[in-house]
Order: sequence, then structure tokens, then C-alpha cells
Amino acid sequence: MIAQQLITEGDLCYFYSKFIPLRNLITAILFFIGTAESAVAQKDPLNHEMIFVEGGTFQMGSSSGESDEKPVHSVTLSAFNIGKYEVTQAQWTAVMGNNPSSFSGCENCPVENVSWNEVQDFIRKLNAQTGKNYRLPTEAEWEYAANGGKASRGYTYSGSNDLGSVAWNTDNSGSKTHTVGGKQANELGIYDMSGNVWEWCSDWYGTYNSYSETNPTGASSGQFRVLRGGSWYHFAHNCRTALRFWNNPDDRYFNYGFRLVLPVEDETIGEKYKEPIESVPPPEENKNDMLLIVDDAIAQYPGGESAMYKFISDNLDYPEDAVENGIEGKVYVRFVVDVEGTAKDFTIMKSVPGGQSLELAAIEVCKKFLKFNPPMRDGKPIKTYFVLPINFKL
Repeated sequence: MIAQQLITEGDLCYFYSKFIPLRNLITAILFFIGTAESAVAQKDPLNHEMIFVEGGTFQMGSSSGESDEKPVHSVTLSAFNIGKYEVTQAQWTAVMGNNPSSFSGCENCPVENVSWNEVQDFIRKLNAQTGKNYRLPTEAEWEYAANGGKASRGYTYSGSNDLGSVAWNTDNSGSKTHTVGGKQANELGIYDMSGNVWEWCSDWYGTYNSYSETNPTGASSGQFRVLRGGSWYHFAHNCRTALRFWNNPDDRYFNYGFRLVLPVEDETIGEKYKEPIESVPPPEENKNDMLLIVDDAIAQYPGGESAMYKFISDNLDYPEDAVENGIEGKVYVRFVVDVEGTAKDFTIMKSVPGGQSLELAAIEVCKKFLKFNPPMRDGKPIKTYFVLPINFKL
């Protein structure tokens, strides 16, 4: 990534350039390749509930946990999309026409009491309905996403070291499941990866390898399938992101559920049409006060840079009056990411002559950002400044 990252007045300034493709142009380009899928997409009960997870390398396992969590080993994964929430009772019913849950009557609670084999039936029907390729996450994908991917802060549970803030467990659940998304999300904006229900993974259960792996899929055969995350029924130890559990693929219990992965296509809309990143000069009034800093001391968007690019590309509207008057250009939006990770205080640092509607459109799309993960300095989160150029081009 080419960027200038600077400190001024004790706060972190991150100047970041990105050409964002014109959404209207993308819509026109995709008219012929997108129309056929748009009809079936409406039937997808999971649509718009996936989180993009940027690929990366992490240390899988735990040196202080159970014996089957060892050895800790290096795993490299390609990018993927994972469910923001566990699959709900309403979503299961929409596909399968029934609700097997022990705690039925709560449409937005996770579906449970489903076996691994029954989940495969669900996936086959869902993919036939939607034309997509949903699947269960591999055990490695599950742990990487639960830990927060590249944005991980090394928590014991998914999103915190305080289990109660992120998970329904035996101490707070009242002996039942709860509506998905009711607790705090993890670093990527994913909910309930600790607690609520165990989540089936695609892998056969087996021992870990000691060597580095890329996109591992588990043992080649076995008797048991993997479950992860703990549940409403369990104490803290079983809700750790490193803990492994397993059972027969035909077995079902009142705390067995799942979430799904949707593979990233070779060329997604967000990546196929994005242009190269370029550096942005610092604002003239602060130029002499800035110092170069290290690359990793910046607020991170959930899912990484690609997720932010795609979000802007999908949500940016080119104002009709600007199109009619032939106005184009690059709008520089400056904003603050506070210590809570909220983007705010949006201003236009460099405007386009006659392009007030472009400026408003650029600010509006930035206002919709998910919460960032703020960087830390001396053990405390710090404020970050962004200058984000958005290029409107006819």
C-alpha cells in the first residue's frame, strides 16, 4: 500500500488515497452479467449478512489450552466472506420449511438441534435456490475470523477478554439461546463466535500439524466433525476461540448450530473495478508539523482495506445534477476516527468547483462506515485522522 502516515499535535494522521469507481458506471457495465443473478438473490435469506475477511497469516492453536490445541502452528488463509451472525431459525425455515430448534418461537435466535449432515442438506438447498456456493467454514477459517483476522487484538474470547460482553454462556444465558447479535461484535464486526451455540465446521476432527499450512481443510477422513465456539450452556473455558470440540456428523443437540462462509470470487465487484491506491500530499497548513510513522499504527476498518473499498463502491451514488452538468473530480473527505472507533467530524478538505452535490455524496457514504478498530499507544486507544480522496469520474 502506498500512503503517507503522519503524526501531528500528538494524534495520528493517516492520509489515504483511493479511486472509487462510479457506481452508475458499474451498474451499466454489469447490466448483462448481473441481471440473471439479481432475481435469485432476492430469495437468499442470508443476503447482505456476510463479513469480508481479508486473507492473512496467523498462529493457530494455544500453548496453554487443551492438548489438541497444540502445537501452535502458522496458517495462511486466502480471503473469504463469513456470516455476520449464526444462521437463524427464520433463515433455516425459509430454506427447509421446518424448524428443528429446541428453543423454537424465536425467529432471530440461532437455529439449533441440527446435525452436521442436516446442515449439508440446508447448504445444498440454499445453493440451489441462490446459485451461490455457501459452505461451512474450515476450522482454520473459523478460528481466524473469531480471533479478528488481521485486526486481531489477541483476545481469549471472540472480541474481548470479558466473556460476558461478547457471549451468551452459562453465567448469563438463563439456560437458553438468545437473539443473534445481542452481544458486542468482535474486531471484524462478527457476532456470537463465542457462546450462544456451538458452530459446526467443515473439517474432520484430527490432530494439528507442527508445520506451516496454507488453506488447510483438516484431516482427510475421520469419525467426528469439528464444532467451535462454546454455547449458552458452557463455562468460559469452552468459549475460548482456541478450544476444539467434536461429535458424530449425525448427532444433534440443543446447542449445536452453525454459520456459513461464502467464497470470494476471483473478481468481486469491489476489486475488479477498483483502481490503484495513490499517496495524498498532507494539507498545506500542517505540512511542516508532520513526522513519518510506522505503518501499523492506524485505525483498521473491519475486514481490512478491501472491505472498505467495496463498501464505498457499493454505496456511493453519483448525484444526478452532477451527471447532467458534466461535473467530475476528486473530493477529499477528512474525518476523525475517535478512540471508540467511530468515524465523525466529516469535512471537505479539497472541493470540486461547482461540485457541492459530489461533496455531500462523498460525506454521506463515509457516514455509513462501520466502526473502525483504533490503534493503541502506551496501552490506550488513540484518535486517528483520515483524508480519503473519492474520485467522481464521468
